[in-house]
Order: sequence, then C-alpha cells, then structure tokens
Amino acid sequence: MSEQIALSRRQVLQAGAASLAAPYFVSSRVLGADAVPPSEKIVMGAIGTGGQGMGMMRAHMSLPDVQYVAVCDVDAGHRNRARDFVNGKYGNEDCQAYEDFRELLAREDIDAVTVTTPDHWHAIASVAAANAGKDIYCEKPLANSIGEGRAIVEALKKNDRILQTGSHERSGGNARFACELVRNGRIGKLHTIRVNLPCSDGHHQAARKLTEMPPEETVPEGFDYDFWLGHTPLAPYTPKRCHFWWRFNLANGLIMPEMRSPWTL
Repeated sequence: MSEQIALSRRQVLQAGAASLAAPYFVSSRVLGADAVPPSEKIVMGAIGTGGQGMGMMRAHMSLPDVQYVAVCDVDAGHRNRARDFVNGKYGNEDCQAYEDFRELLAREDIDAVTVTTPDHWHAIASVAAANAGKDIYCEKPLANSIGEGRAIVEALKKNDRILQTGSHERSGGNARFACELVRNGRIGKLHTIRVNLPCSDGHHQAARKLTEMPPEETVPEGFDYDFWLGHTPLAPYTPKRCHFWWRFNLANGLIMPEMRSPWTL
C-alpha cells in the first residue's frame, strides 16, 4: 500500500497564500501580444539595393514594426536579390521588384522609403518621395549642392514629410565618446584638428593605382546604365565607374546645365 501524505488545513492555506503572493501573469510573448498588428506597421520600400541598401534593409527588417513590400534598383541582379531576401524573410511572395523608382513611389500602401543609391540620385529620389507623400531615410551625403539641398527641404515642408539622413561614422559610440571628451575639456584646450582618411583597404589601394579611366566594356545584361547615369554626363561604361566604384569618380556628382533627361528637381 502506497504511503498516504495528509496535508493539514494550515498547510493548504499557506500554499494558497504563497501562490496568490506570486506575480500572477503570463508573458505577453507566450500569448503573442508582442506582435505588432498590421495596421501599426511602417510599410517600406527600398530605392537602391546594393551593398548599403541591403544593409539598411536588414537593419530595418529586424524591427518588429517595419515591413518591406517593394524594392527598386536599375540592376536586375540587385533588385531580384533584394526581392528574394524580403520574401524569404517573411515567408511569402508579396515583395515586388521595380526598375523605375517612380513606380514604387506611386504605391499608396507604402509609408516610407530608403534612398541608398549613388550620391547623384539622392536629391531627385528624395524630392520625388516627399512629393509622393512618403517619409524618407536617405544615405549620406544628402545632396551634392546647396540647390539640391534646398529643393529637398522645400519638398519636405510642402508635403509635411519626415527625412533622416545617415552618417553612421558620426553616430557611432567612438565618435560620440570623442565629442564628450572634447566638449568637457578632458583633453585640454583644442587647437589643432587633423583628419585622417582611410587608404589601407584593398579597394582604396586599387583606386589609387588607377591613373586613367579603364577601357570601355559592354554593359551587362539587366543593368540599365543610362538610367543609372541619370542627369550626369554621358560616359563610356566600365565596372570601375558603377556600383561600389562610383564613389571614386567625381564626374558622377556633376549636374549639367543642359539636362539630357527629364530628371529635374
């Protein structure tokens, strides 16, 4: 016969009191209450899906209240990769890929966009996004001229939109710590500032070795090079001018007096 354990009335009451004293709740995560309802999510589209564009998408998609539904790039390889990444993240086929950012901006279901194109497209895309009623995160530099900057500001005011421009080096913890040291006088009186630009990375070394423009090559299939140039001067195609390498070519920042395309601010 198994041993019977008898509990006194006092023991039963003590056990009940202890249970009432404990926190009486179930984690919201268990109940699924921490999920953001669709009506409260920021619906986003990406204009420019190269290396930086993909990085921004990954960062935003880690936030529970953000959902991407569209991507845009003039390079089919870039935009298809971004579309597949978004669909893989959400487990569906809802993300749409566009070559022309104006088609993305025409969608009424998009609340905000990232502009992570080469610099010469920042202002035009940001102004167009503001005029389409979208809020904007635009990569640095925000514009290539005072005129472009003023056009962005006016478009934001006119459409009551919000824009944030990124400068992650200045936003990093090391830069903020350095500012605190200087502003609080911890290093003494500041009298000289020296700026050091990186030049030891492999791509910097490769760029420094370019003494002349590389020879013209055939534009790869799926890459709209004319759209990529936009309002900048016509120039022969070379991989060393586009994508990651555009930053080493100052001509890409020029705006010609005679605009050769309909891109205007």
